[in-house]
Amino acid sequence: MIFPKKLERYNASIIANLELPTPKSGKFLFRLCRFPVSGLETTIDLVDYRNRVMLKVSRVLSPLRQKIMDPNLSINPKVEISSGYISKDEYLLTEFQRLRSENLPNDLHDSPASSHFFIFYTNSIDCVAAGISDPHEKHWAELWQRVINRTYGIEHRVARRHLRTCNLSQI
Repeated sequence: MIFPKKLERYNASIIANLELPTPKSGKFLFRLCRFPVSGLETTIDLVDYRNRVMLKVSRVLSPLRQKIMDPNLSINPKVEISSGYISKDEYLLTEFQRLRSENLPNDLHDSPASSHFFIFYTNSIDCVAAGISDPHEKHWAELWQRVINRTYGIEHRVARRHLRTCNLSQI
């Protein structure tokens, strides 16, 4: 398994649970995982509850890259989980139409020295799952860049609330 997929897999084991919508319900789920070379690994989840949209932000406060590169490191992951409701008028939600209609190519590199991003989106009928490394250095990755950039703003819509420490030693 290449490095970014190991990173995403370990991250998924310690962050907020993913709540898939009932098939063909018309509800959506969006998850974007950001693994920058420097800075916090952050996962943004948007879950449709018909009249409201739940935003969950999971920030990993421990160095996941170091744990992946050296599994013997005794790092007890600390995860901050914030959640709250946001408006259905958020601009990021309008990008979902493009996620379904435009091509969101995979372009992952097996490098700990790259920034990696993963998207999962479903409208309960179809889904998009893709990953990319260093999208801001690729002129053809405009949709990736737009969606990623919008998540930096939306994550501040909810107050920081909950700190969870995990006792997970497996990758």
